[in-house]
Amino acid sequence: KCLDWGKCARFGPCKPSSTTMTCAESSVSSDNGMPINSDVMDVYSCDPTLAHGPEKAFSFIPDQSGGITISMSDPPSFLNIYLIEDKGDGCSSNTCIAFDHKHVQANVEAGKSYWIVVDATENKNAGFYLELDCDWYP
Repeated sequence: KCLDWGKCARFGPCKPSSTTMTCAESSVSSDNGMPINSDVMDVYSCDPTLAHGPEKAFSFIPDQSGGITISMSDPPSFLNIYLIEDKGDGCSSNTCIAFDHKHVQANVEAGKSYWIVVDATENKNAGFYLELDCDWYP
């Protein structure tokens, strides 16, 4: 898709990391030395801002239905969290259901595949600490 000002944007699919987030093992951290996952998603269906920097994607399949909160502590201003529902196309920013700079809240369904993506609105890489809380998990 090409945007009004001529920039051509991509929707993915992203290259998933080897990390799967679960309610029991619910946090991941990265530092500036973490390899970049990919840079193949620029436009998200849930966010009008262009995210043309590198992204890191983590898979998530909830074992129960309910509410989740994804948080990033003290993120740099150019990092956002995106929650993507896999509707058969894998990790595609066309199926983004929620985003925010620090906290994403959404309802998810048991057994469905989701992607938690940290993407940059600038062409920069930075460390982050990401945490997943599931309301059904103590």
